Formats: sequence, structure tokens, C-alpha cells
Amino acid sequence: MYVESGSDAFFKSSLYYADCSWFDVRSLSPHCHRIVEVDNDVPAEGEISTMGRCIFSTIVHGVTVATFPVNPGDLRVFARSATILVSARSRSESLKAIAALHPLNGHPLVHRDVSAALGSCKPPPPKPAVHLSAKQRYEQRMKHSFFIESIAGINLNAVDPAAARPKLILEEFLSNAETEPALLRNEADRIEKIQPPAPVAAQQARLVTELRAYAAVLDDTLAEARRDGLDEQAWTADRRALQPRLAAAASPITRTVEEFRARGYSIFVKPSD
Repeated sequence: MYVESGSDAFFKSSLYYADCSWFDVRSLSPHCHRIVEVDNDVPAEGEISTMGRCIFSTIVHGVTVATFPVNPGDLRVFARSATILVSARSRSESLKAIAALHPLNGHPLVHRDVSAALGSCKPPPPKPAVHLSAKQRYEQRMKHSFFIESIAGINLNAVDPAAARPKLILEEFLSNAETEPALLRNEADRIEKIQPPAPVAAQQARLVTELRAYAAVLDDTLAEARRDGLDEQAWTADRRALQPRLAAAASPITRTVEEFRARGYSIFVKPSD
């Protein structure tokens, strides 16, 4: 569903596979159930020794596969001419993907002896069982469904037709914001399926409605930005009307989240720096 390579790519190449579209992945669609990322790189000095003691290793089609405390969700395939990182939502899914790898150049992956650098792997100690209360289970589900970043304020003044490169600014704005309405609606869909505790049932229902209302205002904003294009006069008029509408649609969501907090419920993870 997506391929990345070239000078701007972090790896030599990355290929993404899923049972949904790239737009669905970017907007955190609940319809995405299987996602596999394959990153291709070249062997590098220190790629094993700097990762800490491996926590798992196996052999797939004669090639060593291992994972480390750093990014434990990545399985690393140590072939002779490539180091391939494969990640999915579970180790078993990643191993299935590795077993199905077929190099595009037609040559099979060849074993590289990394036994000396790898040493013996030691799995991490099992995590103690955590017993959650009904309230804690609800908060956990909400934190997996609602992201406070999705209601971050959008500054339409940054989309300036009088800038030195106005077309680039407009395209960047549209590209960055195009997933926002879908993201908000997907959050609303996920939250709507959660059974709320009685003390916050009204707040949860209101949050769902407010997320969808904000998505509708964003739809109008993006449509106006596309329609106006680089017409500075038209965009200035629309921006004056749309910026207050965006703020008016986002503010109730913030107030509802504060109501959750006032009732003793934590429903989102604070954004990391």
C-alpha cells in the first residue's frame, strides 16, 4: 500500500502491506487489522553490539532472525547483503512475513554468520499480571481510542497566498490536514462502541457528537481552501469566517475532556515531546 525510498527515506527502502489503504492507516481507521512493515538496509558495523543483548532469535529459511531490547517489536533478518527489519502487530505475524519474503532481484536471501556478535539471547522476565478495575479497563480502552492531539488548533493564518511559495504552502496544508476529518470520525466510531460507566455516560455520548461536528467543520475548511486556491482575497474572507468556526468546534471537546477529569476519569495519554 506504500513504498518509500530515495534520499529522504530513513532506510534504503521501506514497503508497507496492510488489509486497508494508506489513508486508513494514517487516519487510524478501525478497519485496519493486519499491517506489516518491511525496511531494507545494508549491514553496518555495530548494528548488533549497540542493540543490547538479544531477547529472541531463530532461523528462518537458513537465515538468522533476532530482536533486541531496543525496538523489541522489530524482527531483524541478518542476510549476507542486507539487514531487513520486519514489524507487525505480533511476533508470529512478523515471522510469517519473513517466511514469505521474496527479494525483488530474484536472488534468495543468503545466510550471514552473526553468532559471535549475537551471543546467547535471554528473554525478558515475564511481566507480573495486572488486575484492572472496571474503571481502569474503561480508561485504558478510551486511551486506545481517543487522542488529544486530534483536536490541536489549526491556524489558517499559516496558509498565506502572499507567501514566497504560496502553492507549496497550500499543498502542504492540504496534505497535512486531509486525514484530520477521517481521524476524528474514526475516533468517534471507536468510542461509540465502548460501554461507558454511568458517571460519564453523558460525557462520552457528547464527546462522540462533538468529534463528528469538528470533522464536519474541517471538511468545510479543506473544501474552501481547495476552492479558493491562491486567490488571496477569497481566502482572506473565508479564513475570517472559518477560523472562529474551528475554534468554536474544538472548544466543546476540550470542555468535555475536562468534565471527564473532574469526575476522576483519565481518557487520553498526554502527548510526548
